[in-house]
Amino acid sequence: LRRELRKLMRQIDYAQRIMTLPGIGLISTARFLGNLGDLNNFQKVDQIIDLSGLDLVSSESGKFQSQKKISHRGKAALRCILYQMTCHFVRFPNTARRKFLSCRVHNKLYRQAIVAAIPHLLRTIFAVAKSDQIYQPPHTNDPILNEIKTLQALLIKQQKRIKKAA
Repeated sequence: LRRELRKLMRQIDYAQRIMTLPGIGLISTARFLGNLGDLNNFQKVDQIIDLSGLDLVSSESGKFQSQKKISHRGKAALRCILYQMTCHFVRFPNTARRKFLSCRVHNKLYRQAIVAAIPHLLRTIFAVAKSDQIYQPPHTNDPILNEIKTLQALLIKQQKRIKKAA
């Protein structure tokens, strides 16, 4: 089954480039493309975000305005695979990890932080698929890495403070 899947994925020119992202493998890419369809049908990443139901909406009535939440209008299966892919992708240093850690430092739940990082993963996938280049992780002198280290240190301090209070 994996051999057949690998053969099919070789036929899609950008599938191999998507699999160069850390934490994203053959099955994840196949499920993602199976739920999404051809990436060449999309001009913007926001179209994929809308299709997956991850676009932010808020309800308003007079002076009342609710918090922004994801719309859930879209493919639930696509949202599910994007969530799973992001769980793996945020383990490595990149912009999605920076967003994830930033949300965690601001006391967002794990799930909320993952959902907030999904657009960063989608932008990365879209950029890799549209260009003819494989994914390049941040270089050692990239400011993103310093920011990630700072956020990790803040999160660790925060967790220690919570454990002491309990």
